[in-house]
Amino acid sequence: MGKKMFVANWKMQLSFDQACAFAHNHLEGLKKVADQSQSEIILCPSFPALYNVKQILKNTKVHIGAQTVSRHGSGAYTGQVSAQSLAQTGCTYCIIGHSENRKYQHESNVDIEQKCKELLKQNITPIICIGESKEAFEQKKTYNILNEQLEFIYTAITELNHHVKHYAIAYEPIWAIGTGIIPEVAYLTEIFAWLHTQSRKQTDTRFSLLYGGSVNAQNAHNILSIKHIDGLLIGGASLDFATFEHIIKN
Repeated sequence: MGKKMFVANWKMQLSFDQACAFAHNHLEGLKKVADQSQSEIILCPSFPALYNVKQILKNTKVHIGAQTVSRHGSGAYTGQVSAQSLAQTGCTYCIIGHSENRKYQHESNVDIEQKCKELLKQNITPIICIGESKEAFEQKKTYNILNEQLEFIYTAITELNHHVKHYAIAYEPIWAIGTGIIPEVAYLTEIFAWLHTQSRKQTDTRFSLLYGGSVNAQNAHNILSIKHIDGLLIGGASLDFATFEHIIKN
């Protein structure tokens, strides 16, 4: 990948007003950093703010992404949001499979496969989160877990190959999310070399490999220097514009 990707996952940290204010107050800064860095910058607010944030940023190169999507195209699914609706708000990216949704919403690998298919049908780039628990890491079962998670994703991509322009896989070890713990460079080097090889085997489609988990202004540069890491999925550090800008610029 030539361009680096920086995905700001705001989770439920910013309210509707706060998300719109962030986009409005930092409009020029976002526009400038997107132009100068030649990076792919994606902001992922909560559902209610998607359309408004998109409208504020419509004359910039900053993209908008959702934090999840329904596995269903339409129907009587109270509280869920379809990929078609996301596309109509201007979303071009969507995070799926985040460990918090796997945990709190009990998302299965099959659910994530179906979500991936729904996004691809709407030409929305899926950002697919994978990662192992601390227990699996300590028991050296990381590759078993990742293989299992990826199997369903590659099935979706293969079946809908004619819809796929680009997809991203975000490796987020669960034990690193919000803990301040970053895996060793040697470990990440090995993981991302493996992910790169696996993805190349499965499809010729353009893909990006991202790292997520306790990313901040101090460690971002070192993480991005690791071969095959094409970008970052950033949580808390993306809520402060100065920090987010520093990560992108450096």
